[in-house]
Amino acid sequence: MATSRTRAIVMAGILGLVAILGVVWLVGVATGGPGSSTDAAGAGDGYAGDSSSSDPLATGTTDGSFSDDGPSPSSGVGPSSGAGPSSSAGPRSQRRSIRVDGVRLDGNPTGDGCATIINKTSAPAVMTNVTFTLKKSPAPVGLTPASSACDNGGDPPCEGARVQEGDQCLAGVRLKGRPAPGEYLIGVNVSYRYTCTSVEDDPCNYPSLRGVPMSPEDPVDVYGTTANNVPDIEIFVEGPPSPEASPPASGPDEVSPPPATDEIPSPAATEDDPAPEET
Repeated sequence: MATSRTRAIVMAGILGLVAILGVVWLVGVATGGPGSSTDAAGAGDGYAGDSSSSDPLATGTTDGSFSDDGPSPSSGVGPSSGAGPSSSAGPRSQRRSIRVDGVRLDGNPTGDGCATIINKTSAPAVMTNVTFTLKKSPAPVGLTPASSACDNGGDPPCEGARVQEGDQCLAGVRLKGRPAPGEYLIGVNVSYRYTCTSVEDDPCNYPSLRGVPMSPEDPVDVYGTTANNVPDIEIFVEGPPSPEASPPASGPDEVSPPPATDEIPSPAATEDDPAPEET
């Protein structure tokens, strides 16, 4: 009997110890102790290493969309992690372009279908294109650019040239085919592009650019077309030489009558008249 009672007490003690160890293990798992699965997964706390985070700045990713007013704000931005751009700082990712027509240039016709175009602004210009318009002509005719055929004197053709302030380039045009004789007047239209970094520069200070922020770190491209103060080109086509004046054709020879006199001619002597007697 004593042996059976001792055995029962030992078994009860063992079962009690097992129960206590089981409770301790369950509590450790529930509280995230060593060996827990949440510890190995990186504890989804919404910061770096958590692929389920809804914060675009936490993983250093943005949508990349920008406008003229600066970067678009991200939605749901949480605590800053230093990985994303601020909506009010840093340069724009896309350069802005604004059309401004009518920039004042200058120039002079040089003859032979050519003219100089002078950059009268205070900023370098890229002359992107030159077109021509027939304003006056004795007959319709086609036009073709021919700046490279002009006597440049060291000035480059305007098409694609970068012209510093005060410098000039050349624009030229030719008449197609066999144009009719007479005078031709041709208008010149210049397309340009400026990079504006200061509102103190011309044409960056035009009224249409008022209030537009610009700086060397945040430039603005200004482009357009102008004929303002650009000289017209004159071409004169000579006609065929006029035939030389020839003397009038003469008629048949005419016999002029003898001049009239007051003397009466004596009758002509005849063979029947007697010879005068000698005395």
